[in-house]
Amino acid sequence: MQISHKTQAALQFLAPAAILYVLLGTYLLNGSLPSLSIFSEKSLGLVFVGLMAMLVQDIVPKPLKEFFVFWRINDRLPGHRAFTKRTLRHPQIDRDRIPNIRVLTQLSPPQQQNAFYKFYKELSKEDSVQHLSQRYIAWRDLSALMAIFTLVSIPVLATFPDHNAIPAGLILAGTSGLACLASGFAAKNVANSMIIQVLCLTSFKEVSDV
Repeated sequence: MQISHKTQAALQFLAPAAILYVLLGTYLLNGSLPSLSIFSEKSLGLVFVGLMAMLVQDIVPKPLKEFFVFWRINDRLPGHRAFTKRTLRHPQIDRDRIPNIRVLTQLSPPQQQNAFYKFYKELSKEDSVQHLSQRYIAWRDLSALMAIFTLVSIPVLATFPDHNAIPAGLILAGTSGLACLASGFAAKNVANSMIIQVLCLTSFKEVSDV
């Protein structure tokens, strides 16, 4: 049975990130990690927060996730600029062997995205393309999860009576925020690499005309 990219992302990235969040939060509050035999109420509370954050991340609209990766309201994806001079200047791409390249360079961003998606579908089973697509989804969803942790850390830990709850919440929120930015940057780089890889393969394989 084939596992979807989102399921693989959840198992490889999101679940470990949620576990690390719980462990870090518990350590900041208690000064020690929770034992395997006994979880404190604080640890269980953070576990609940982690599970709920993973659920919320899964229902966050894809355009909102893309916004926080590419910081664009419109024409967010790199595919919207797949046939610009900057992209086609890459040394691995033989632009003269891409079908209808002169027409493609004149298209509007939405049209470029549609044209690029056709190339992508032709090559989506290639191992290198699949790998990059899986990594992009994983980093994008991890960025969304870390954004949720950033927003909820201080309010959640402020409900604990500990004297160090607010400082712990600040550290946890700051750490999650940095992880959010790093994950978003990684997602953007992988997405750009996928554009290059698809166009590189397209220039060396017969792909149906747009």
